[in-house]
Amino acid sequence: MLCAMPHRVVVALGVACVLSVAVGCRTAPEPAAQGGAIDRDLLDVTIPQLRRFYADKKYTVTQVVRWHLDRIDRYNGVYGAIETVFKAGALADAARLDAGAATGSGARPPLWGVPIVIKANTSINGEVTSAGWEGRHYCREAQGRGRDHRRAHEHA
Repeated sequence: MLCAMPHRVVVALGVACVLSVAVGCRTAPEPAAQGGAIDRDLLDVTIPQLRRFYADKKYTVTQVVRWHLDRIDRYNGVYGAIETVFKAGALADAARLDAGAATGSGARPPLWGVPIVIKANTSINGEVTSAGWEGRHYCREAQGRGRDHRRAHEHA
């Protein structure tokens, strides 16, 4: 079958294979030169330590979220661990928490200000996920066609 393919197709396939191997063989990016104290503090931070940083006003939630978003930007191209980053929403939530902390309003539950990653197949209200429970499933293939599968079970 390969012999029956036009020469251009074979060359294109060869180039694609070489590029995929080259991309797969990349090494991890160098750590950013800047950061210093925040890198040391947050790289292996525990929740009690993070809460202490917030209580001591060493860092704001926005600073912590930005630090994590910067790490995602720096490393995700290599590792591809994060499918979707809700950057604007994360920063808006962080700003809201910081505003509440500045006025002293609102309770601080145990995970207050802790950045999280949610597995892509977990349902998130109002967001497109790769799977999830039947009532919230939004099929990625249907995205471009405008067909919403979240309520598909109601029409069956």
